[in-house]
Amino acid sequence: MSDLSSVIRHKVTVDDYHKAAAAGILYEDSRVELIEGELIEMSPIGPPHTWMINRQTKWLVRTAGESAVVSVQNSDRLSRHSEPEPVFVLLRAEMASERRRIPITSDASLVIELADSSLGLRP
Repeated sequence: MSDLSSVIRHKVTVDDYHKAAAAGILYEDSRVELIEGELIEMSPIGPPHTWMINRQTKWLVRTAGESAVVSVQNSDRLSRHSEPEPVFVLLRAEMASERRRIPITSDASLVIELADSSLGLRP
């Protein structure tokens, strides 16, 4: 068995990630997120997770009203090397008309992730 600490890793940037998708290397329905420069495979969405997302979406939309945009399972650019797809992001209301870019951290007032289980990711 080889020692993984000696493996050279190359961080992927958000721009590289989008280029890979545009080139067909990653598909639109690929279940991966870019976290700290690494492509992390996401778990399949099961019935309990779907139920919770639907329930929370209804509540968040009602609660936010016109004061925020509730973004559900969409990308949120956190840094040059991270663009996760959290379950919910509450965006500033003016983001409702933004069509030219993916939201960034400063556009969000709240980010929520829901999970059936946790992944033990290495540092």
